[in-house]
Amino acid sequence: MAKEEKKIVSKKETKNSSKTKVSKVENKTKRKPKSKEKITEKATKKTTKKVVVEPKQEKKVVKKEIPNETNSFSKEMIFLLLATCIISLIMGWVICFKMQYRDSIVAKDKYLKKFVDEYGEVKNNYYKNIDWRKALDNSMEGLLQSLDDDYAGIIKAEDTSTYDSKINGEYEGLGMEVISANDKIKVISVFKNSPADLAGIKIDDEIIKVDNIDLIGKSTNVLTNYVEKIDKEVELTINRKKEEKKIKITKGKIIVPSVSSEMIDEEQKIGYIELSRFSNNTYAIFKEELNKLEKNGMQKLIIDVRGTNGGVLQSAYQITSEFLDNSKIVYQIETNKETTKFYSEGTKTKNYPIVVLQDTNSTSGAEILSSALKENLNATIIGTESYGKGTVQELHYMDNGSEYKFTTKKWLTSKSKWVDTIGVKPTIEEPASKEYRENPTRENDNQLKKALEYLTEK
Repeated sequence: MAKEEKKIVSKKETKNSSKTKVSKVENKTKRKPKSKEKITEKATKKTTKKVVVEPKQEKKVVKKEIPNETNSFSKEMIFLLLATCIISLIMGWVICFKMQYRDSIVAKDKYLKKFVDEYGEVKNNYYKNIDWRKALDNSMEGLLQSLDDDYAGIIKAEDTSTYDSKINGEYEGLGMEVISANDKIKVISVFKNSPADLAGIKIDDEIIKVDNIDLIGKSTNVLTNYVEKIDKEVELTINRKKEEKKIKITKGKIIVPSVSSEMIDEEQKIGYIELSRFSNNTYAIFKEELNKLEKNGMQKLIIDVRGTNGGVLQSAYQITSEFLDNSKIVYQIETNKETTKFYSEGTKTKNYPIVVLQDTNSTSGAEILSSALKENLNATIIGTESYGKGTVQELHYMDNGSEYKFTTKKWLTSKSKWVDTIGVKPTIEEPASKEYRENPTRENDNQLKKALEYLTEK
């Protein structure tokens, strides 16, 4: 059954135009020490004293010489003029160099030169005014579509808030996820303690109006775009079990839940951590939850990454580092020039048994975690083989508010395996039961039960 795309009702963050952001971070950038500022000493003007002896008088009169202000002023002017000339020459050289460099790139790249020539032809001869903003957007979309890259594409400005909230892990909004199904906007998730939760929104509520705007037959974009633009409060008209209700909700800061934990078996001291995504703030939350379980005497751990479809690479790297000392490799990055190994940032290797639950929707960051723990700690993988995404994408901003991404690198496991299209193989094959697929509850979760049985015997 085809998956329906989720939308998070949120307020879009303002971005600096024409700036590039790498959303998938692979390694740390070394910070250069700040250069010391040169201290310019001010030249002090010395005044000389001349003693004049008048005739027939023994009294000494001291006259102060007046410094030659004209000469001093002239020297300062000459210095400023020289400095201005030097700066102008440097700036002129830089501009000329950039123009020559640009022209040389165009001259060397026959495809770019051809595009520039065709661009000039259209610009000089088209009989109407050209919408260059639209032309650039379409050109970028065509360029990305021409790549043999399933993950390349443009994220339209109206959709960036949903995408960014998953990456950043927080946003300004109502705190619920919605989908469009059968011409209706349906609530599929309500974040705990969010404005939507506190106002009484429930899963399966159908949102039929936002303020006075009818949403029947409309896409989720109509709702999310409206909520982004309003300042504080909205009124949602919902249909709950054929009963119509009006609920007012005040927007607020939403922390997207990405980690949950519990001591799932007190007697066996088995901890359980579920990771729903790898956002920028996921590592900090994960570390806090893991420390809490360890302080409560946890002796065995289940990490659940079923349905966890990627996210920020750095987050997956940091979480995995919590279990490995710095002699262990977490993953490797392969570009068209070189392969780089990324060692753990951790100080200690965990010595308790670990089970990772995964399925065919466990992607990218989840696969980095499961493969690294399997290869370095002999962790047990229970479930089915993972999705098999062995590539890394970069995210870039456009000045119209849209974003685009494309693949720049391959990632390999700590033992140099490329899991793309293959996935991480489970240690114990345990497909989800029909009962669990149709009604995913703790009681029907045969994969979790298998993990508990396995750890109980350890």
